[in-house]
Amino acid sequence: MASSFSVHHGTGGPAELVDLAAAAGAQSAAITDRDGLYGAVRHIRQCIDSAVNPIVGVELQVDDATTDARSSSITVLAHGRNDGAGWAGLSRLISAAHSPKRGRHVLSGTANRSAAIPAGRLPSFVFSDGRPVATVMLCADSDVDDYVTDMPHRRTDKPDRTARVRARALVSAYASAEVATAFATWQEALESFEYKLDVFAYTAQEAGPYSIDAREAEPLRDHEVSARKYLADLVNGQLVTDRRWRRLTK
Repeated sequence: MASSFSVHHGTGGPAELVDLAAAAGAQSAAITDRDGLYGAVRHIRQCIDSAVNPIVGVELQVDDATTDARSSSITVLAHGRNDGAGWAGLSRLISAAHSPKRGRHVLSGTANRSAAIPAGRLPSFVFSDGRPVATVMLCADSDVDDYVTDMPHRRTDKPDRTARVRARALVSAYASAEVATAFATWQEALESFEYKLDVFAYTAQEAGPYSIDAREAEPLRDHEVSARKYLADLVNGQLVTDRRWRRLTK
């Protein structure tokens, strides 16, 4: 949950939110402010006073320096009982997200978020000495959510390749071997489908729209649907149970 320290997003103070969680019978409470650990200390203190297990995390944007498209979001939760390795990894991750980005125009004002972390840099912060010190949760507007679970079929337009690259980076960094294999299978199916769309576009341009038969793409589309559904089932089932991935729902 985000506290009032998340400008234009959270409303209640850390202590107030912990009190509400304790009153509801929660055994644990997490604070996930945007782009920082601003309310973390207050959150931990109130959790201790309320006999609730404190969890500290952060919501960050995942950015691609090659595009101005909308950034996706992830929430990262630090692991505890590891001699501070989780807190240290989270702090370094946030610092890296706030580092100036060369060649990027940043809007001023508290309503505009400038902190973002490239997907390829995430593993160096959530792993320490080969073991995970944080858990990455996929928010409703994350790349993996958009392009694995809810990706619409667009018969005349192809999915954004740049966003899929970021999705691939997340999957490669945090998925099991089974999920990585399923992701590769889906990517191959999607690329075959996209190639067919490219052929259709070229043929229609050269010979006219009546020269193509859309039914030729149906088997490729159906194969992509099947591969994507299988991958989504793994992410939402096996990995959630395994506690390596978390998926937030509205």
